[in-house]
Amino acid sequence: MTTSRLETKALRSRGYELEPLLPERWPIALEMLQRSYPLTPTAWWNAGYTRLMAVPPNDDHSPIGVLMHGPRGIAGVSLLFGSRRGLGNTVQNHVNASSWAIEPTDRMQALWMAKQTLSDPKTVYTALTPIPQALRILQRLGFRAVSSQRVLVITPLQVRHKAPMVRILDTNETLQAFKDSLLLRALHDHARLGCLVCAIALPDRLVPLVMRTRRQSRLIPLAEVVYSPSVADITAAIGPLSRFLLRQGVALLQFEAHEDAQIEVSCTRLFSRRFASGPYRPEGIDHLYSELVYLQN
Repeated sequence: MTTSRLETKALRSRGYELEPLLPERWPIALEMLQRSYPLTPTAWWNAGYTRLMAVPPNDDHSPIGVLMHGPRGIAGVSLLFGSRRGLGNTVQNHVNASSWAIEPTDRMQALWMAKQTLSDPKTVYTALTPIPQALRILQRLGFRAVSSQRVLVITPLQVRHKAPMVRILDTNETLQAFKDSLLLRALHDHARLGCLVCAIALPDRLVPLVMRTRRQSRLIPLAEVVYSPSVADITAAIGPLSRFLLRQGVALLQFEAHEDAQIEVSCTRLFSRRFASGPYRPEGIDHLYSELVYLQN
């Protein structure tokens, strides 16, 4: 996780200091989050924390964010969900900048706090659900929209869509098929967290998919893609994928796409932006180990 600068020494500026948020300090962070998000139940935050600590790479010695100290005590908190995953023979660091909160009297330090924690040029940083105030700061740090729409597909309407020579591997087949140790670890971790893990078997390659499942409007089973190397492969295999999801009892498929993406299937498009900085690949979706997995609605 790219709090490495914070792991070696505290960062100070004009009476303010950043401290790595270790799991033992979670009660302090929780208290501030509760004050800043009064409509969010405490149980929701604690459930997310439990899920965060359930699988690697998180342990009792890995930071899960930062605390900012000010002249009057704890002035801010930022949750940073980090992971490492393989891209071929390289390893790229990803950090999801999730929920954050700053005391009203210390908001002038928000930009400094963000600069110190989101500044590694080799790291992919994502902001998936930023509030408007946070978004203005993130854009000053170079964050850009990497998707502009949510695509919603009704799976029963796509079952007749033909895709010759394409089939969907279930979770067990997928875990056996992938040999890349870093990717395989991520697939195992997300299956353990209750995500739906599968793969699109194309004639020349396998395309891994990770989806979180939830209920749309608390009623309709929905699968949202949180990892896929290519949105185009999802749409190309929409028929077999819809049939697979229906067998799992899932009636809706949701995935994000850039405004230039060619979506040639019957769907509903909703305006929704997600942001990233660094070498993010907008042709795919990569939100492994993110708030979408840990902080479930």
